[in-house]
Amino acid sequence: MLSAVMVGCGAMSRGWLQALNATPFLAQNIRMTGFVDLDEATAKQRATEFGTLAGVDGGSLRVTIDPALVHLFSPDTDLALMT
Repeated sequence: MLSAVMVGCGAMSRGWLQALNATPFLAQNIRMTGFVDLDEATAKQRATEFGTLAGVDGGSLRVTIDPALVHLFSPDTDLALMT
């Protein structure tokens, strides 16, 4: 199973997480282990909505986890890093 971190917990993150949960292969093979947003309350809200408060961070990216996959997506950037 891969561990993943959601960096940026705004409206688009909800769509990504709903798609992950709705796709059996992804839901069985990816575990969300962190949620990071500049607004920590937004990160906590998204983490609660999708079942975990582990690894919530208010924007410093210092979550105490070891993700296998980090996918950074914004209007200007789309970058996936496998560790």
